[in-house]
Amino acid sequence: MTQSEPQHNDELADTESQTGSDAELDYETDLTEAGPDVPEPVLIVAFARGVVPTKWFRLWQQRFPESRLGSFRTDSTDQVAALADGRAGMSIIRFPVDTAGLNVIPLYTEIPVVVAPKDHEISALDSVDVADLDGLPLLPNADALPSWPEASVTLANGEYGPRTIEDVIELVAAGLGLVIVPQSIARLHARKDLIYRPLTAGEETRVGLAWREDDESPEIEDFIGIVRGRTAKSSRGTRAPEEKQPTAPKKRTPPPAKKKPGPRPFGTSRRPGGKKGRRR
Repeated sequence: MTQSEPQHNDELADTESQTGSDAELDYETDLTEAGPDVPEPVLIVAFARGVVPTKWFRLWQQRFPESRLGSFRTDSTDQVAALADGRAGMSIIRFPVDTAGLNVIPLYTEIPVVVAPKDHEISALDSVDVADLDGLPLLPNADALPSWPEASVTLANGEYGPRTIEDVIELVAAGLGLVIVPQSIARLHARKDLIYRPLTAGEETRVGLAWREDDESPEIEDFIGIVRGRTAKSSRGTRAPEEKQPTAPKKRTPPPAKKKPGPRPFGTSRRPGGKKGRRR
């Protein structure tokens, strides 16, 4: 079940103000090494490679500081499987995926880009047309992509067999071909020896938020509200925002009382070294 329309990725620029693996790991929780004093997460959100959900995770922490949110990054093979096997309650997915049995909210779309070595001929272009790719090797098998099959001279014939995007990026850097990926993937794997250019008339990639149809957890509704921009006081939420419990102030030890001076002996001068009285 799909709800509403996706936004263009430019409208979520503040959400992806951080790019690269460091930005992803800022909010990637190690769920296997949690200490005994760390509470169990009330909701675990998986997110596809290249997606940076920093803004939404921060808003959750501000709104529900006492309710821990867990997260981890997925690859294309397990972004839906993580929901089916219960590792995650929600998953930020990148299409195409099989969404049978899932609720999906479209979030935004990403433009495709062509990644090439820094000294490649397309580096002189502001954007790349499908015709510009005619005769150039594309990695992996670009024949499977609907927008540019006629431009493909693929190297994915079993001899190279790149299995991951990291493998493909290494082949591109070695000058063995180009690759077409969503813009966020190109940003994630940005390197000094590579460039990327927007592909005009290329099919945009959709990104959405998915969860199981049979899961009606209140925390899911809370996270949906954050993603959709509902305020903390919105009536659509299932619970009121939490207030972080203040820590009790430490008691200050008062300084020791100063000793009061004792009475002066009779006949002593008030001032040391004072003048003696005149004799009669």
